[in-house]
Order: sequence, then C-alpha cells, then structure tokens
Amino acid sequence: MDSIDMKILEILERNSEISLRKIGIAAGLNSPSAVARRIDAMKKEGIIGNSISLINYKKLGFQFYTVTFVRAKYGKEYYKDLGKTLAGLPGVISVDFLLGDIDFIIYTVNRNADEYQKLMDRLSTIEGIERTDSHIVLQNFSRDNYSNIKF
Repeated sequence: MDSIDMKILEILERNSEISLRKIGIAAGLNSPSAVARRIDAMKKEGIIGNSISLINYKKLGFQFYTVTFVRAKYGKEYYKDLGKTLAGLPGVISVDFLLGDIDFIIYTVNRNADEYQKLMDRLSTIEGIERTDSHIVLQNFSRDNYSNIKF
C-alpha cells in the first residue's frame, strides 16, 4: 500500500461508482487500467470487500428505526449462534457483538411500532437472551460515514 492506494481508497469510500478515469486523475495516475489493477489487488488482499448501496429506508416506508441492546447468557461460543440468529430476524439490518455489559447491538428498520413489537415478541422467545433495552432513533446524522478516517 502506498499513498496512491490510500488516495484511491479515500475516493472510493466517498463514491464507489466514480469512473476509473476520474479516480486516476484525483489519485495522480494517468491510466484507468492502472487504477483498475490497484483496485483489483486491494480486493484480492481483502482491503476492499463487497460493494454495497446505501438504502434510504424511509423512502421505502420504513419509518421506525431502532437500536436494541441485548444481554445474553454467557456460554462457550454463545455469540456465534446467537449472532447469526439475531442477524436473520425480519427488520434487522445490522448486528454487532460487543465486549462488556451488553453483548449485542441490533439495528432495525420497521414500517411502524406494531411491526417492531412483533420483532420484540420474537426476541423474547430466543433462548440465550437475558434481556433487551430498545431505543427509538429520531434522527440519524451519520451512517457508515468513513470520511473522517484519514488513510
């Protein structure tokens, strides 16, 4: 990794659909194929993963955004199975495993409170969950914003 690779990452983080030519100009490379080779190398090394689209859930009718903290019953490798179970629940868009008092953070989007209540009812039946603590997000100011990271 050199300074050109770092510049390419910075550009891609802001806009993964920008043309190779524009990336090259901004990163100081004259050849789009040179940019493509560098991106391919970073993908092979696992530095760049899957490209994703950031979805505006509100525009799709999902008005109820929540963050739920989950405390689980400790056991050998309990987090692996429970994490997969939580990630597979309807409305769950992200699950993080933590160290400390709270074991998981679940981020959810639902159309309304009734739909979220169904998710909470389902959570209460999952073996291994000790308790949950939910918070409704009123407004999001930043999601998946890596622009503050300097490569």
